[in-house]
Formats: sequence, C-alpha cells, structure tokens
Amino acid sequence: MRLQGEKHTRQSLMATDGCPNAPGRLFVTDRCTKMQFLVDTGSELCVFPRSAVLQRRTRTTYQLSTANGTTINTYGYINLKLDLLLRRDFPWRFVVADITKSILGADFLQFCNLMVDIRNCRLIDNTTALSTWGSIVRSNIIQHDIFSENTSP
Repeated sequence: MRLQGEKHTRQSLMATDGCPNAPGRLFVTDRCTKMQFLVDTGSELCVFPRSAVLQRRTRTTYQLSTANGTTINTYGYINLKLDLLLRRDFPWRFVVADITKSILGADFLQFCNLMVDIRNCRLIDNTTALSTWGSIVRSNIIQHDIFSENTSP
C-alpha cells in the first residue's frame, strides 16, 4: 500500500473466502489490547482499522486504491505502542483506513528488525534474538494490486 502523491508501485492486498487447505497468513497479538495484526511483508505501510479507533475521524484527501479501481478511504494517522511479547515496546505510526484487519507492513518489520517465520508461526526479533508466537489463519487468498492515487496527502 502507498499513500497518494508517492510513485506508483504495485503492492498486494488480500481478501479471504475461508477455504480450508489453502495458504495461511501470520497474525500476532498485541498483549495490551489483545488486538491481532496481520503480518504482511507485501504491504509497505502499517494500517489500522478506522472502526477500532475510539475518536471520531474525518476522511482525508488521500486514498489507498486497488488496481481494479476500488478505493480505500483513509483518516489520518494514529500512534500506537505495541507489546508483542519481545521484551521491548514497538511505537509506530499507522495509517487509519477503512479496512477490517490491522496490518503490520514491511516498513515496521524492517525498521524494528523483525523477521517473519511462517513455517514456525512466529515473528523473530533480530535485535534481541527473541521470538513471539503468532497464529496462522488459513484461507484462500485473492490478491489485488494496490497503488496510490495521484493527489497529495
């Protein structure tokens, strides 16, 4: 995912239909809020659902959009401090958008030096050599390319 005003590059957005025997996606849980986050190495940004934000939010002028023309409205940013049971907190700025699941994108994973281990259902902290268990949600994945609109945020 990219914000408007940035160079167009294609990213993946996944939609699921609950099909058994399909590939899985790793989710990790914040200890304080008990909220699950999809660990998505294909997303450039961390995104947080507007429905999970307590304060009323006004829609911004920029949008996230899919290659098939579907737009995703955004509502500014929210700063969160995640506790992923790795003996350190992870403060991060999330884009608030009309999505259903929180997403930890590649920006967060790279900056925090975290590595994804799907086979063993865990997120590895390369700074401390600790790891945290996640859960694999199995589903049939339909991918859509995501890119930004032409207007600036």
